[in-house]
Amino acid sequence: NNIIPNIPKNYFNNFLTSTLKTMDDEEAPKEIRGLAAIYLILSQTGLRISELYLLNVDCLKYEGNVPYMTYKTYKKVKGESNYRPGKTFANDLTIKGIKFLQKLYEKEREELKCDFLYVVYNSLKRQFINIVPNHERIEKQQKRYFIYLNKYFQTVYTEPQNIQNLYCVKDDHFNNTHLYIVKPKNHQFRVHVI
Repeated sequence: NNIIPNIPKNYFNNFLTSTLKTMDDEEAPKEIRGLAAIYLILSQTGLRISELYLLNVDCLKYEGNVPYMTYKTYKKVKGESNYRPGKTFANDLTIKGIKFLQKLYEKEREELKCDFLYVVYNSLKRQFINIVPNHERIEKQQKRYFIYLNKYFQTVYTEPQNIQNLYCVKDDHFNNTHLYIVKPKNHQFRVHVI
């Protein structure tokens, strides 16, 4: 019912191109490259961000020649710590994101003895950790990622912006200055995929 607006086409195209460049950029921080792959998968599947953080390393499957990915969802499941399995089609870009994460975090997965596809980086401890991030950590990671994307197209401003169908979020920066990040909400990727 048009409650959640779609991502503007031009912004989405810039986002997708920049995300692919970030994944390929070996000079980019590892955690940023990992987030790029998460956002690539998000942009192609429309899964909830929390579902992406819960993906297992072996989530990519094939039925004959048809690729799909398995995931866990807690949406509309009764009881604490309960989930139901789901599966969704995996296109070429989804497969690229999954395979990239499989390789990127091979060492960290082995050290942490975990099977998460994406391994969270804790910037305070400066190390990778074996947890599913909470809402606050996900928000911080999103801001860092969209600030990084400013390298490729403008996502960061010094004043609040009102850009059609996008959200402007404030990020406190050094020396009591503020940055304003223009980005879609994660749920808008679901709308875009639909």
